[in-house]
Amino acid sequence: METGAGGRGRGGQSVAEPGAWQEALGAGGAAGVPTGPAADASPELLHGPGAKPSEAADRPELPLKLAEVEEAVRLLADEIAPVGMEGVPLADAGGRVLGEALLARQPLPPFRRAAMDGYAVREADLAPPDKGGAARLFVAGERRPGRTCGLQEPQPGTALRIFTGARVPEGYDRVVMQERTRRLPGGGVELDRPPGSPTHIAEIGEDAPAGAVLLEAGARLRARQIALLAADGRDEAQVRCRPAVAIVPVGDELRRPGQPLGGAGIYDSNSAMLAARVRELGGIPTALHPVPDDPRRLAEAIREAALRADLVVTSGGVSVGDCDYAHEAARLAGGRIRVDKMKMRPGTPTSAYRLPDGTLLAALSGNPSACFAGMELLVRPLLLRLAGRADWMPRWRTGRLAASLSKPCPYPRYIRAAVGEAEDGLALLLPLAGDRSGNVAAFARAEALACVPAGGKGAAEGEQVRWLALDAD
Repeated sequence: METGAGGRGRGGQSVAEPGAWQEALGAGGAAGVPTGPAADASPELLHGPGAKPSEAADRPELPLKLAEVEEAVRLLADEIAPVGMEGVPLADAGGRVLGEALLARQPLPPFRRAAMDGYAVREADLAPPDKGGAARLFVAGERRPGRTCGLQEPQPGTALRIFTGARVPEGYDRVVMQERTRRLPGGGVELDRPPGSPTHIAEIGEDAPAGAVLLEAGARLRARQIALLAADGRDEAQVRCRPAVAIVPVGDELRRPGQPLGGAGIYDSNSAMLAARVRELGGIPTALHPVPDDPRRLAEAIREAALRADLVVTSGGVSVGDCDYAHEAARLAGGRIRVDKMKMRPGTPTSAYRLPDGTLLAALSGNPSACFAGMELLVRPLLLRLAGRADWMPRWRTGRLAASLSKPCPYPRYIRAAVGEAEDGLALLLPLAGDRSGNVAAFARAEALACVPAGGKGAAEGEQVRWLALDAD
């Protein structure tokens, strides 16, 4: 069972925990839509404490038809709001998204701190920097980190033995690093101060003054951010709940890994990929058993999934074949189409609906590479937006193609590629062999999606293109 409450979790329980709803759908039957509190839940209950429904939900709307990828993403992102917040122990906050700006409770550092092992001295007792030379002083005492006793004012002609991290008493102007000193018989020390040498004292608030913004809301908490929270004395972080994502695979031919294939079955690799990617991005996935090619059964599965998820993703049945029922099922589930196909290859049929309770449904292709492209280009930014991430939009970079691509395409093509480095420092993008929409082995080796612009000529070796890293989270 996943840890951390999901956006629609109940009392901290993960929505990824198997339940009767999942088993009923997995058995191929059309489970009835629940009634009662769950069906009539308020937006706050469904999306976590503090969440509000998007104001865009009540606006007049027209769907985008054959939309540009970024246009579709921005339209849908404007119609959703981040999930609610919860407090978690600092030890469990890694990878979570900060829900509110973090203000320094105290100055960092909170006292004058020695930045080097050496001797704290008064400037007046050292030789002038323009004349150089050494000064001889009497060692009046010693200061170690964590000790505050005896922080008396310095006396002329004296030095204080001090260690990195110890509190520097007022009146001392600098720390002469140990490598520039020599102990003398009788308790003295000779100190050399080179011209232009730093003071080696971290002053109060030098790192951050009290009240300063340490981290903005929407930052993902990695190890270095966790260190900052701890340095500010915090044992808990206010973070966004983890968005719950329901994954609905569609197709008579699909079998769960580990089951016998039979004569015409294939294993459901898309659900495994989607669930793994959702976890990598900080969400809580629930992958349903494959749903048959039946519009009513699929509609029931979509309705059930929407009650327990912040985002529903279907895989398969979205094209125009006689066995493709994703659009019909979405309409039967009460969905209103928001994006009707996208300008992308693979994955042109990728579409999106808004369900009656405001939950978005992303309808992805069943072809593995097209499903993968839909995950990265559409689902990933929407999931990060739900999670409250400030950096939810994809970060595109510029690289050069290591091989020509002669195939023309009326829409931008997203080519799976390995990444090297060109002589000019740009990324070198090597298109992978076997990059067909139904192949799985090729994208297992992919490190990037390279975007080849639409047009009748393809792209030449060495041409600059945009690319998206696939290890980004």
